[in-house]
Amino acid sequence: MGQPLMISTDLLLVESTSRPEDARELLGRGPRPCAALPDGQHGTTLALRGADGHLLAAGTVAAGELSPLAASLPPASLRRSAYLADFTWRPGAERAALLLLYAAARRARLDGRATLTAHICDPEKMVTGALQLVPLPAAELQERQGTSTRLLSPVAQRVDVAAHQAFQAWADGGGSLPDPALFVAEVEETIERWILDLYSRGFFRAVFEGTLVREQLVYALSNMHQFVRWTTRLLGLAVGSSHPRRLRDHFLAHLSGEINHELIIERDLAHLGADVGYVVDGMVPTPGTRHFMAVQESLIGMHRDPLAFMASPLAAEGVASHLTPDFLHALEAVVAGWGVPDPRKAITFFTSHVQTDGGDDGHWETTLGLVAEHLRTEADLARFMGGLRASMAALTRAYDEYVDDLAVFSRVR
Repeated sequence: MGQPLMISTDLLLVESTSRPEDARELLGRGPRPCAALPDGQHGTTLALRGADGHLLAAGTVAAGELSPLAASLPPASLRRSAYLADFTWRPGAERAALLLLYAAARRARLDGRATLTAHICDPEKMVTGALQLVPLPAAELQERQGTSTRLLSPVAQRVDVAAHQAFQAWADGGGSLPDPALFVAEVEETIERWILDLYSRGFFRAVFEGTLVREQLVYALSNMHQFVRWTTRLLGLAVGSSHPRRLRDHFLAHLSGEINHELIIERDLAHLGADVGYVVDGMVPTPGTRHFMAVQESLIGMHRDPLAFMASPLAAEGVASHLTPDFLHALEAVVAGWGVPDPRKAITFFTSHVQTDGGDDGHWETTLGLVAEHLRTEADLARFMGGLRASMAALTRAYDEYVDDLAVFSRVR
C-alpha cells in the first residue's frame, strides 16, 4: 500500500489499514451484499473516490484464516485465501463498484492470496455475477441487521479468475481502461515485498550477520556467471522480437550496457582464488539458478514475448537496485575477515550493479517506465506478473542455495 492511485481522470483508489469515517456512513445506507468483518479483525480497506473526493464504493480485504470461515473450515485451507467484507457502494455508482471488486482481487493477489472468499447475501447477483463466485462447503453465516437476521452463503473464487471477471465486467459496462499507474504500482509493490523477504534470509542474511564464508561467495558468483553470460544473447533475441521502436531501442540500449559483464565476475572470482576456468567451461548451475535461466529463456526464446521477458531482468535488477551501502559495507567486511587483500576487488560485480541498476536513470526505473507504456489490460498484467513471480521464486531459491548448499563450510553450528 502506498499513495492514492489515480485510476482514471475521475476515479481515485485509496487503500488504508483503518476504515475512513465516510465508509462507515456509506455502510449504513448503501447495499451490503457481503458480511461485516468481525469485531477486532482488521484488513485493508479500499475506497474508490470520485474527482470531487466523494466516496463511491468501499470494501475490506482481510486474511481468510481470521474470517468467519475459520469456524467451519480447517485453518490450513484458508492460509492462501483472502476474505471480502463490508463491501458497499453509493446508489447509482454500480460501475464504480465493479472496479472496486477488481481492486479487491488485486489486493488479494498482492497479499499472496490465491482465492477470494466471502459470505454473500446477493439476490441481485451483483457480486456473485461479477466475480463468478461458487459455493463453499462451509457453514452459512447468520448476521443481524437491526431487528432482523439474514443468512449469508459462503462462496469463493480463484483470485486470478476473480480479477479477470471483475475487470471484464467493468469494461463490458463501458468502463475506460485504467491508468497504467494502477498496474505498475502492483508490479512495484510485488517486487518490494519480495525483496524485503529475500534480504531477511539466505545469502543476504548471512552477509549482514557476518556468517558468510568464502566458499559460499564463490558459489554465488559462480552461479551468477551462468546466467549473466547469456544476458546479451537473450537481449539480442528480444531486439529481434520487438516490433515497437521504443521497445526495440530499450533492449538495444540494455544490451550495450551488459556486454562482457561476466568478465567482472571472473575478475572477482580470480581475486578470491577460485578456479575461473571451471566456472566458465565446466560448471552446471544450481536448480534455482537454472530455474531462473529457464524462465527468461522460455519467455523470449519460445514465446517471443518481449514485454513478459522484461519481468526477469526487472526481478534481477530489483535486487541490485535495492542494495544498500550497509549491505556493501557488510559484504566488504566479511571478505576482509577472510584475509583477502583489497576486499573491494572481490565484490565489484555487486558494486557495479548498484550504479547501473539503481537510481532514477538506471535499468530498474527505465524498465518500469517502459512496462507502464505497455500494460493496458488485466490480461497484460497477468501475463507479465506470471513471468515476474516465476523469476522471483527462482531467484529466492537460488540465493538460498548459495548458502544452504555449502552450510558444511560455515562456522555457525
